[in-house]
Amino acid sequence: MSISSKFLDALTPSAIRSITGQIRAKAAQGIEIYSFAGGLPDSNLFPVKELKDITDKVLETEGGDAIQYAASDGYDPLRNELVGLMKKKFSVENISYKNIFITSGSQQGLNYISKGLIEEGDIVVCETPTYVGAIDSIKSYGPRIVGIPMDNDGINLDKLEDVLKQYKDKVKFIYLIPDFQNPSGRCMSIEKRKKI
Repeated sequence: MSISSKFLDALTPSAIRSITGQIRAKAAQGIEIYSFAGGLPDSNLFPVKELKDITDKVLETEGGDAIQYAASDGYDPLRNELVGLMKKKFSVENISYKNIFITSGSQQGLNYISKGLIEEGDIVVCETPTYVGAIDSIKSYGPRIVGIPMDNDGINLDKLEDVLKQYKDKVKFIYLIPDFQNPSGRCMSIEKRKKI
């Protein structure tokens, strides 16, 4: 018996898994690599001591609840703190913790957005080049990916406008990385951000 579905049949090997596999193989040979391709920062830069202290404090105050399965929309006390911050610092009214959704990372967020918005045949617009992990995630929901070239200060707005006019109601969202774009490292100008 074989397991098959439209979703499984469309899956392709993860580009990130391939990149990290190559990095691990080099590390096993004693070769030190700092790869920006997979979005992997230098592990020596992680604040390990501070994270250990925070973990100890959380385990002391929360006990086993801290490592229990959690709700998929995030940790309620943190969501409530964020509501307070939004009200106090940004004067956002009519907000509750139910308006806050916390993910475990960008990949999980992209999966939720894609699952909620994309139907087969829809269009998702992105910068070219862009983060391969995002494209792998988005592609699994069956859209057509349309790439827009970048200028030194971010996505080319004239070409973006042309694509939006061409596909009108088929574009479900635009995936952009405005700060330190992966893989180019470019930052989008304030002017472009406002126009978008």
